[in-house]
Amino acid sequence: MNNRPATGASGPQESPHPDSLQGMFKFLMDAMFFIASVLGFPLETGMRREQGSRYQHPVALALALLPPLVFFAGSAASSRFGINHGLIGMGWIYLASVILFWIHVVHVVRVMIHPEKEELSHEDGKPLPIWKLLPRGNSWGTVRFVYEPGSVLVLAFVLTGLRILTPVAGAYLALIAFAMLIKVTFLWYFTWEWLRDILDNIGLTRRMAKDSGRSGQESVHGALERARARMIRTPAMVPQAAVNMVRRQAEETLPAELRDLLSAPEPIAETSTQSTLEEDALRDLLSDAQTAEACASRNGNE
Repeated sequence: MNNRPATGASGPQESPHPDSLQGMFKFLMDAMFFIASVLGFPLETGMRREQGSRYQHPVALALALLPPLVFFAGSAASSRFGINHGLIGMGWIYLASVILFWIHVVHVVRVMIHPEKEELSHEDGKPLPIWKLLPRGNSWGTVRFVYEPGSVLVLAFVLTGLRILTPVAGAYLALIAFAMLIKVTFLWYFTWEWLRDILDNIGLTRRMAKDSGRSGQESVHGALERARARMIRTPAMVPQAAVNMVRRQAEETLPAELRDLLSAPEPIAETSTQSTLEEDALRDLLSDAQTAEACASRNGNE
């Protein structure tokens, strides 16, 4: 996740204080997402074509060749003890990682110079055509959660057992497959949390409006309109396919007015000055109360 992220009345949203428990959890999630991005880079780049220029974080991209280099050094050390048998070792995998790294760098530089050649800079890339031959091969979730990491895990164990891969190379492939699965899980969670926040804020406004009469119902209507506007501002790090997947899941269970909300225009990147729906709803209710009080005061004076 982004990155992630991905994942704030007229000011930015407040972030959890770093010393709070929520702040610590957020830091751990960001750290895990970053580590998974660094580890999974060679596999993501090899299995997906034409990734967006901003899908991989620049710092993660700068460190992408460090893990295979460390495993290559470990493989060279273990070969001295005669326990690293296999036809393909970390040297070949490191060479492939370097080639994929520079292919991606050239692609990023090209679309930076010619931005008109790139539609969305946070896309996670096109899947391999082979997945379309399998059941649900057109599904983003099936490909990202099952086929991509699962195929690499199976190959790592089978080829290591056949002694085609050395044990270190097999362990490295299994690790980066697991890292890619962790990253895509975080991307899905960031998208789900974004949608869940919107729906929670609508639910909160509707609950507050139950005893507020006409002005409260107007606040609910306003909250729905603001939610519709927020729906088109997704977390910047999240690929469009992840957003579509979460929307489809939500549409199956939402009431009619919220189901219509999900058919808003296509998302664009979320800004840091985005308003929270709670603040907007409370502001509407407070404004209605102040207007009613002013009218009552004016009638009393007359």
